[in-house]
Amino acid sequence: MKPRFSHLFSFFFAFALRPLEVGAQTIPVDHFEGLHFDAPVPAVVLSGQDLPLSADLLESGWEEALFSFRPIDGDGPDLDFFVQHLAGRIERTIVFAAAQADTYEVVLFAGSAEQLEFHGVFSPFVVTATDDPLRLPALFFDGLLLDAPLPTRIPLGAAPPLAGRILDDRIVSARFDLSRGDTELKSVGLPLTDGRFDQPLRFPVESAGPLRVELVVGLQDGTFWGRGSFLFEMAAADGPQAAPAVLAAALLPGGQADISIANLGEADLLILDATTAAPFEVVSTPAPIPPGSTGLIGVRYDGSGGDEGDLIVDTNDPLRPRRHVALRGVSDSGTATSLTWERADVDGVLTAVAPPGFQRFALALFSSRHLLDRDTGFPFSVGPPPPAARAARPVPTARERGEAIRARKSDRLAAQVRSLGRPARRAAQVSYAVGDERTFVFDEFAPVPRQLLPTRVVAVSERAVAFVHVGSAADGGDLSVDDIRAHLAGFDADYGGIVAAFGAPSDVDGDGRIAFLYTPLVDDVGLGGFQDPASVLEETVGGSGNRTDLLFLSPTQPAPSYRSLLVHEFQHLINFHQHVLVRGGESEATWLDEGLSHLAEDLVDGFVSGGNSDNVHDFLADPGAVGLTAQDHVSAAERGAAYLFVRSLVDRFGPAILLRLVQTGLSDRDTVEEAAGVPFRELLAGYAVQLYASGTGLAGHSRFDFSFAGLGGPDTRGFPQPAVLSVDEGELAGTIRPRGVAFVEVEGPVIQLQASVDAELGAVLLPLPADFVARIDIPGDHFAGVHFDPPLPGGLAVGEPIVIRGQVAGTSATRVTAQYSGPDGNLIASFVARVDGEGRFGRTVVFAQGQTGDLELDVFVGDDEGGDFAGSFAPVRVRHDSGPVFLPRGFFDGVTLDAPLPTRIAGGAQLTVSGDVADGADGAVDRVILELVSAGDDRVDFRADVEGGRFEIDLALESELEGEWELRLFTGVDGDFSYRGGFDIVIGGTITAVAEESAVLPESYALSPPYPNPFNASAIIPLTVSGTDPVDVAVYSLGGQRLVTLHSGQLTVGAHQLRWDGHDLGGRPTASGVYLVRVVAGDWRAARKVLLLR
Repeated sequence: MKPRFSHLFSFFFAFALRPLEVGAQTIPVDHFEGLHFDAPVPAVVLSGQDLPLSADLLESGWEEALFSFRPIDGDGPDLDFFVQHLAGRIERTIVFAAAQADTYEVVLFAGSAEQLEFHGVFSPFVVTATDDPLRLPALFFDGLLLDAPLPTRIPLGAAPPLAGRILDDRIVSARFDLSRGDTELKSVGLPLTDGRFDQPLRFPVESAGPLRVELVVGLQDGTFWGRGSFLFEMAAADGPQAAPAVLAAALLPGGQADISIANLGEADLLILDATTAAPFEVVSTPAPIPPGSTGLIGVRYDGSGGDEGDLIVDTNDPLRPRRHVALRGVSDSGTATSLTWERADVDGVLTAVAPPGFQRFALALFSSRHLLDRDTGFPFSVGPPPPAARAARPVPTARERGEAIRARKSDRLAAQVRSLGRPARRAAQVSYAVGDERTFVFDEFAPVPRQLLPTRVVAVSERAVAFVHVGSAADGGDLSVDDIRAHLAGFDADYGGIVAAFGAPSDVDGDGRIAFLYTPLVDDVGLGGFQDPASVLEETVGGSGNRTDLLFLSPTQPAPSYRSLLVHEFQHLINFHQHVLVRGGESEATWLDEGLSHLAEDLVDGFVSGGNSDNVHDFLADPGAVGLTAQDHVSAAERGAAYLFVRSLVDRFGPAILLRLVQTGLSDRDTVEEAAGVPFRELLAGYAVQLYASGTGLAGHSRFDFSFAGLGGPDTRGFPQPAVLSVDEGELAGTIRPRGVAFVEVEGPVIQLQASVDAELGAVLLPLPADFVARIDIPGDHFAGVHFDPPLPGGLAVGEPIVIRGQVAGTSATRVTAQYSGPDGNLIASFVARVDGEGRFGRTVVFAQGQTGDLELDVFVGDDEGGDFAGSFAPVRVRHDSGPVFLPRGFFDGVTLDAPLPTRIAGGAQLTVSGDVADGADGAVDRVILELVSAGDDRVDFRADVEGGRFEIDLALESELEGEWELRLFTGVDGDFSYRGGFDIVIGGTITAVAEESAVLPESYALSPPYPNPFNASAIIPLTVSGTDPVDVAVYSLGGQRLVTLHSGQLTVGAHQLRWDGHDLGGRPTASGVYLVRVVAGDWRAARKVLLLR
């Protein structure tokens, strides 16, 4: 990077003109040719002493100057200080490290960038070493002015603030290049915004020792220059380290809590200040806390209950000086408990003791190890665990592969922009009009190669312009222009809210719009849509050359999904713009970028339609399997983890934190800690508590409740409990990922867990009442187009009545269907509630003994011909209960029984069933039929007329009817009856299996889940046959109507694949909704549900 010097003759000639000045204490103001210092420059300095080099230039044409300090004895390296910010003056302040103490001669070279000429020498210049702390002065880096001096000795993990402004308006980018010896480590971007920079200085090194740091700036002309370097000392943390032992504390009126603060460092910990707000008061603080000791901060509560606050503790901890403890005042009838957190000791052993008065507690475990390795897991156990291991990764899905390509491309392009400079914004172009044609580059996204796409504009709105891939399925296919116009209209409505939440998008083409390009190539990649960062960049910096703010979209996605898809990808575009194009920083870590995009979906009611609900379920089903570490492709569980973590940040710090998370040049943990001002470890601990305790009251503070309505809102839990581990006969074993969580429930006074020291295992202890079972209520608006009031339960017991009641949007729906399926997809129970003329519906249902376990609930809204899928929730946990089961009075749709109906009836009993029938009083229903159907399809029915809206049936259950039956109830008029519900009952013997629609699967037959499911064009139904019985395969509506026969007759033994194209027997397309594929082969029957989305 040094320019060449002129011929040596010039050097010696000028040297003869100006002899050395031996023993002078200052360099005279006019000592160097062509330069006049503001004041004599000291010639004897101490290490760490500021040395200003401020002077006027007496010659024109200087573009840069070089002060070269050369050791007289020749042993040490030359110290070169360039000055390029030349506007008639030079302004720079330099400083020397203790290791640079020596006697030098000072040589000045100056001139053009191509050739520097000798302008004088001074000798001797003496630097004397001292032990004083050294800070870089505000003008140390040429062309930059720091707001404050910068320390050069930095403890590992510390991040001193680095803020200031640019003095050289030619500078368009800046970075720090890091090296040790001859080894280059990496570059750290210095984001620039409106001529300023402001971010913590984080050096990504994990070991102590010297670290050379050089500032490199990019100029408008495309050249790059070093603007100063220094040898920083990365020091082992040897100061105090504050470690609060309490995450949250609850206090009784007039009561006091002692908040423990441990010192895990190597110097005394000082409590500089401890404050809170009324009605809480700090009543005592500890003296200096020696290393390895604990101090207590006394807090009193003077309220009467229901108050919340924060204890803010400021310490002399150099890495994390401020800590927070949540406070809550409870009433006299409450319990004063605290959330304590434990840390593994030096051997990796974590000991947790039950709180006083409790014999049951939960541990919200977390690993604070900052290891960006998604495959490493840390086993933990009661007793010595196995060593850390790398798990076998499942084969990535097509979507995950596509996301990985995009993530790696973002990282590469961000590095290119930091190295080559940011592109200039293009002048505004003529606005697009419908019918305009343009060719775009579709960059390589394996397995799709790079290619040119001919496109045509089909719609334009205020904030978007839509292109279709000419000649493809997107051009005149199932996705109509009216559909696309609807997408643009929705995006226009959502645009302002997304920009307010996350920041302004790029506008590289100057038209003020986001471009949507619909092409089936997106389907070939395996995605629903994506934002390609290459599209906003020229090819000279690695871009595709499109120079358009562009989203690529599939034309085949379900209609309800586009709104959330568009804002999801829009956040990615904003994020890349704010990180890379505005600030020249790093692209965001994939896990955090995805978490932010999934939260963007919530802002447009996309919690269910966008998949957040499903991602949350996948994560909580096995929370220890993933951490906040994904760097390329992201699984559904990793998306759920990242989404909930970002949600927890918003709950704690408010929506404004989203802007701070996006409008930065930092990445990953640095982004989070800078935005929150709280250590990542503390955030992880609170996140773990929130996942387990939200909506249960266990944590005792609203900070640990998710406030978002989609997750239940305050005081309500609307999402599943995380899977937990428990001690079984003294044994327990689990795994936790770096920056991940896991959960353990303990019965007993104490537990000791052991893990690798590298796991940095911590835990927050949650006391549990002896009878605690988390109550989960599915949020009333969880399902699209329907509101449930009261909310449907996410957990219940066999025989417990469930009220299915609420309101549908619109007036066309005539029924709401709630379907519960087992883990294998088999239908367990289906309940239908009729919708009245005002959109209301209501019914009470119950589960039987054979319907226990973790079920998936799907809700559909429609009519007798089918229904629109409104959403799903899983798991709904149905617990076993050995008591008798009665059908509630409102069990049958449109019928109110006079009394609950038993489901186990003695043989030979006489039973009267009576009640009221909806629509019976006006003659619309004149008969009720109760039908008993056996497994062999034997049928017995009992009938009664409806008079004055009432019916009464006497059931004579003779001994020959003993056995298992399905009881079905129908209402209507002769020749036109409607099914109102069914339930399995037992007459005489004992119940063995109960299901409203169940599959009995002998080993010789198997009906596997149809795929794809949901489907649009066709679904494959895999069927395994073993036997000679005729096989009947048909598709039915939920109302029981047979729509089409897929096969009837013999099938050879073995595997078969049948296909349904979504049409009925007459070839007419069926409506979107859920249908049943039923198979009958002799005595064997099975059913699977499929979801058709048009």
